[in-house]
Amino acid sequence: MTADALHELMGTFAMRDGNLRRAATAFGKIDTAYWNRYYGVWSVDICGSTQFIAADSLPPLPDNNKYRIAKKMLDLQQEAIRNPAKRAENYYLLGNAWFHCSYWGCADGILTLHSSSSETDGPDPYRRGPTYLTSRPNLARYGHMYYRCTCAAAYFRKSLAARPNRELAARAFYMLAECDRRDRWMRIRRGQNTSQEEGGVTSPMFKTWAKRYGKTAAYAECLDACPDLKVYLGVK
Repeated sequence: MTADALHELMGTFAMRDGNLRRAATAFGKIDTAYWNRYYGVWSVDICGSTQFIAADSLPPLPDNNKYRIAKKMLDLQQEAIRNPAKRAENYYLLGNAWFHCSYWGCADGILTLHSSSSETDGPDPYRRGPTYLTSRPNLARYGHMYYRCTCAAAYFRKSLAARPNRELAARAFYMLAECDRRDRWMRIRRGQNTSQEEGGVTSPMFKTWAKRYGKTAAYAECLDACPDLKVYLGVK
């Protein structure tokens, strides 16, 4: 194993523990050229933006890599601690980031070195092997934050607790419902119903979201982007 690969592994373990400072330190020791092997897969900002829903679209961020991701998340976290006025916004962005670091996001490689489109968080005897111990999150310790979006959901709740304006609150609650939807989808998968497609799984939290934030621009934006959600909510 090369020094760069070792530091990547160390950073991956730190990210699983939610230790952004340790992750940024480890990733920061890696030669920039090392990240080129990802062929641009990191070239989006997984924190998203407060102007739209991060589950659906992300702003481009050329030459992004694991170090820059961990460093930005750390900066957001530290700023939120220092400045109460930034907490609602920063916690929302951190929720987006952790969502995309999960199994369901576009940057799941932050937490695992290997993944499959048919994985579940059910017991798997193969995970006891040495390869799985390093390449995939331990189910008992990290299964919920990776497969069930619990870390992301916690940050969306913190964003809502910080009393954001209604537009940001609508986005944070939408993403909280999205986390619940992914949790329910994984539950179905674990029950061996692997034929169930994403669009067929929803969450009752979306109905609560519609009642609370039905007059926001974020609500209208989400319905325009997701016809299935419009059907589920009975909107014509």
